[in-house]
Amino acid sequence: RAERFEAALREGRELVQRALAIDPENGDAYLQRAHLTAFEDLSAAEADFRKGLALSPNSAEGYAGLATVLYEDPARREEALQLLERARRIDPLEPGYDVTKAVFLMYERSDISGADKLLSSVLERHPRYLPALVRQCEIRSMLLGRHADAVRLCEQALAVDPLLEEARRVLIRAYLDLDEAVA
Repeated sequence: RAERFEAALREGRELVQRALAIDPENGDAYLQRAHLTAFEDLSAAEADFRKGLALSPNSAEGYAGLATVLYEDPARREEALQLLERARRIDPLEPGYDVTKAVFLMYERSDISGADKLLSSVLERHPRYLPALVRQCEIRSMLLGRHADAVRLCEQALAVDPLLEEARRVLIRAYLDLDEAVA
């Protein structure tokens, strides 16, 4: 598996280099190179993301990728959250930007309501998006005390993927909390 990954990484780098040789102002090529470089060198990846975004300023995927790199430094997590919010504004229909990181960054800011609203907006457009279903189930159960909502959300997640262990754990906890609230 590791050998296949390394081979794919090498091939990806070769293709990106060819694209940049053909067009040195290809913002998407810089963004792809940044994704590949992030496995080994975060500062080089950041430089490529910034260059790519300067050339392709409407790339939601580019802003989300840069946010992922910045997220690794706790001192830059506020900037990472702003970049994730910018990605969402550019392409609100795409759940592929890292909604989970955005939610955790909101947790760090003690913005539980904001995290819940973000997840609700994602689920309005993509009701079967598992990361959002599970995170919202956790928030509603553990942080907001809305156990019945949490049960419904976890059951939705399990309907999509019956083997999703995280949803099972939160669902069990929500049922227990719901039972205590009734008793």
